[in-house]
Amino acid sequence: MNKSLVFSVGVVLLLSACGNKLPKCNSEEAENTIAEIINGKRYYFGDFVTMKDIKQDAFNKKRQIRTCTATLKTTKDEGDIKFSIKWEDQEKGEYWIEIHEQN
Repeated sequence: MNKSLVFSVGVVLLLSACGNKLPKCNSEEAENTIAEIINGKRYYFGDFVTMKDIKQDAFNKKRQIRTCTATLKTTKDEGDIKFSIKWEDQEKGEYWIEIHEQN
């Protein structure tokens, strides 16, 4: 994004639809969580519009961490982001999504 996307934010959500499977990069759960993160910082990034070109870069099966990239569009800008998805508490179905700066 033109504005430096230098932040690392996470949100823990309770999953009911995914059960004990970690959400995929292009899942509705992941997109909704990222929209919530971006809209929580709308004063800086604008409102979430959409994500496209969502790809999984890697999956660490042992640690249960997905790393992903996507193009994020907001009402202020459009650019590439990196994000990761990992379990906070797999038994409870809670996961953590963290958005990282894309270089």
